[in-house]
Amino acid sequence: MHTCGSVFAYIDDFMDVGIDVLNPMQSNAKDMDPLRIKEKTAGKMALWGGVDTHVVLPKGSPQDVREEVKKKIAVYGKGGGYMLSADHNILVDVPPANLITMFEAAQMFGSYGGPA
Repeated sequence: MHTCGSVFAYIDDFMDVGIDVLNPMQSNAKDMDPLRIKEKTAGKMALWGGVDTHVVLPKGSPQDVREEVKKKIAVYGKGGGYMLSADHNILVDVPPANLITMFEAAQMFGSYGGPA
């Protein structure tokens, strides 16, 4: 299911009606704490998204992007059920170097064995 913004209060309802994937995981929205979301959905709903498109991708350094990817994989990826991507559309203001860094970091940290 594609949603935008703060949907934490509705996650139980989404699972009750059989929604099995939640996208885009906008963790900068109110009440969208990655740890709370992962605890609530673990083994019941897959998560898709998470990399900040409002600040980190357009304005951060490649190191900021790398750390963001590592952090999101460490939380959302624990135990499986996570597809890393941007938390919304990747817009024209994202430097190509940051986009490349996101993909490289996904390869580096993306195994379900956890970050290296």
